[in-house]
Amino acid sequence: MAPTAEQIANDVKVAFEQFKEHNDQRLAELEKGGAASPETLAAVKRANDDITRLQTAVDDLKAKQEQDRLLVEQMENRLNRPRAGGGNGTLKIADDRRERYAAFQSSVQGKGEVDPAHVDLEFIGTYIDAFQDYVKRGPRAAADHLRLLNEMSVGSDPGGGYWVDPDTSGRIVEFIHETTPMRRLAAVTTIDAGDALEGEYDLQEAGTGGWVGEGGSRPGNTDTPEIWGWRIPTREQYAEPRTTQRFLDQTRRSGVESWLIGKMGRRFARDENTGFVSGNAPTRPRGFLTYAAGTPAATAPAAYTVIEQVNSGAAAGLTADGLIDIVYALKPGYRNNARWGGNRSTEAEVRKLKDGQGQYIWQPDFTERAAARLLGFPWEDMPDMPAIASGAEPVAFADFQQGYQIVDQGGIRVLRDDLTLKGKVKFYTTKYVGGDVVDFDAIKLLTISA
Repeated sequence: MAPTAEQIANDVKVAFEQFKEHNDQRLAELEKGGAASPETLAAVKRANDDITRLQTAVDDLKAKQEQDRLLVEQMENRLNRPRAGGGNGTLKIADDRRERYAAFQSSVQGKGEVDPAHVDLEFIGTYIDAFQDYVKRGPRAAADHLRLLNEMSVGSDPGGGYWVDPDTSGRIVEFIHETTPMRRLAAVTTIDAGDALEGEYDLQEAGTGGWVGEGGSRPGNTDTPEIWGWRIPTREQYAEPRTTQRFLDQTRRSGVESWLIGKMGRRFARDENTGFVSGNAPTRPRGFLTYAAGTPAATAPAAYTVIEQVNSGAAAGLTADGLIDIVYALKPGYRNNARWGGNRSTEAEVRKLKDGQGQYIWQPDFTERAAARLLGFPWEDMPDMPAIASGAEPVAFADFQQGYQIVDQGGIRVLRDDLTLKGKVKFYTTKYVGGDVVDFDAIKLLTISA
């Protein structure tokens, strides 16, 4: 039986105590002789790797639970929403209709005969909307061991033939791809029409003439603040995987089309998360790492659209002082929802740091959530952040909910084409999504000294 989040959190506690013991030994050897022994360095690395492995296990478990909860909630909302164009009002799905659809779904997936009594076209039309949401939200990123742009066919084992063999059954093991959870961290808005989301910047103070006494003179007009606009266009992603019709007809696996479309949705999600962090091409969302360094000023759009970078305080490395400095670079109004972001190798280095009182500044959370905290703020695993290197920005400290805006337009669209090429089925898939920084004061980056 798989361990629970609470059990793994207890393992993290034990692993962290072992890590502190080995790291304290490393620091003592550095202070005494200027270098730590290879045995001590190896012990620190093993303990650090154990913590990373356990933290990743908890993160994966919690993310899957949250994804399942959101999926169920979203499906229920879609299936019970008011129907487009009025219709008969809110479409409530009764238990008997759910059973009819389940029977219909089972008969189709089992390649058996479809009982017309089980077919409810009105229900199926509603289900299609809900399925699009499933494709869009999908389970956690898991995989790409089949190349999306190659055709799947009976004649090629890696291209799908394994699933046609009647002796093949059981679990599908997929490679886990890491991705930055920007949709959980940032603000997300869905638009139904148009190709962009627009808003305004209201940054400047209104002018005032100051205090006056009774009968005192009051000069003329005071300054009126300026309003500036921002715009986030949606960008297009596409894919076109193919299968043979024979493969779909003869495979003994059920739900192959859903599996394939789900794979594309997860690949889209990984690509867009990379764009939200570091994208800087005209055809992609813009990442928060791509803006010029500077302190945002409310004097003009060009002076505001910069992101403050705080020096790490060490050549090609991190210091506790540098991390403390970035916390206080963020205005107090953002700190309640602020969190750190960096990749796993950066987090491993952060674990080794102590403050001036000799206390470790990174601490695992020993509750069931098991979210690590750095200087009291949550640490988010963001694989798309760069590694520690001279001139890099490997650590972000931000209120991403305020700072970054994601724009969706209609979710994933799938065109199933079995007519263009006889014997082949194409799944032309598109998605429109945009992203950009909107509140430049809400994001701070730690830059590594040269």
